[in-house]
Amino acid sequence: MGKKVLNRVAPVLALIGAFVATVPLLRRTFGAFEPAERRQLGMLLSDQLPVTATGFGTGVDDGRAAAALVTVRQLLGVQS
Repeated sequence: MGKKVLNRVAPVLALIGAFVATVPLLRRTFGAFEPAERRQLGMLLSDQLPVTATGFGTGVDDGRAAAALVTVRQLLGVQS
């Protein structure tokens, strides 16, 4: 009876030992990532979709664009 239990438990203990041996490596590796990168990796591993940027949209506000161009021209010393 004891040998049967040991034969069943030994592979599990070997897996646990391998996991424990890799934990410091994983911690050093993922510790180098920024928090947002770690969060995105976690979401990918848990089959959740990461939040993606929507960008600036498709439309352009002509009034705001014109005001920005005035400022950029002044900064660059360009006459309109």
